[in-house]
Amino acid sequence: MGISGLPASAAMLAGGPRGGDCPVAIIEDGYGPNQRVTFGTLATIAGLAAERGVRSPAVVVVGDVVTLSPLHPRYRKHQLAPDEPRSGRLIPEPSRKAHS
Repeated sequence: MGISGLPASAAMLAGGPRGGDCPVAIIEDGYGPNQRVTFGTLATIAGLAAERGVRSPAVVVVGDVVTLSPLHPRYRKHQLAPDEPRSGRLIPEPSRKAHS
């Protein structure tokens, strides 16, 4: 889903089984100095993107995984307990050298 086709794509997906409440994030200039993230739902993302002037390069992420971002307002609901395994990282960790 590209930024130029966002309104049509979001509307089509919102009409599917996930519905308009499905979370969406747009990450502009990812890992760049001007990185910006816009959160919404399939029902609201096109309007929010237009309002904020979202431009490429950008990545659009659709689904519940969006709420796992520490930048997302609902993130605290999904935080793992300190002893739970973590299966992914948003920012790569530095490589670890094996200790002999």
